[in-house]
Amino acid sequence: MPEEKDLASAYCRALEAGMGIVVPVRDHDGQLVISHGPASDQSTSFDEFLSERPIWPGKSPVLAIQVCANGLSPLLHRSLLKADGLTTFLFGMSVTDMTTYLDGQLPIYVRQSEHEPQPPFYEFAEGVWLDSFERDWFDERLIIQHLRTGKLVTVVSPEINGREHEPMWQMIAKLQETLGELATSLQLCTDRPQDAREFFTV
Repeated sequence: MPEEKDLASAYCRALEAGMGIVVPVRDHDGQLVISHGPASDQSTSFDEFLSERPIWPGKSPVLAIQVCANGLSPLLHRSLLKADGLTTFLFGMSVTDMTTYLDGQLPIYVRQSEHEPQPPFYEFAEGVWLDSFERDWFDERLIIQHLRTGKLVTVVSPEINGREHEPMWQMIAKLQETLGELATSLQLCTDRPQDAREFFTV
């Protein structure tokens, strides 16, 4: 529900359903909070979320952290020491702020889109956040190129940017059939997780 989108309980329910999640993180009064927009005293504490999240032995759900402000690297390092049982990566930080994450202590993804055809610091990144803001500009060849370079790839589903998702889902489904073991390095970020789960398991 829209009114729940920044609540720790909503994110925890998604993890309980076996889904990875994207969490927008920024600072408020020197603390990390979860907030899609400007933070306030009512914003959920990021550390509170980490303490409330479910943990399953043998499972490691994906937590993608969208870095929404500069200068958060020390706070994120401290908080993520508590993130045992999660597979985490960071993305979305500004290019200048990205330099504070190049020590390899926290995994980062670089964004590539029609507006950012050459992602900066590619060689330092664990993965690529592959976005398409206005049109479906890439095809399976670019995804394969990244995967063969050893990168993980998260494709942002077009409906997040207000477009029809099915053509890209069809392309990804056909690609998965040919990737073999590399298919485990390809993920989809979508606003329709249940529909995606049914689509890709047919």
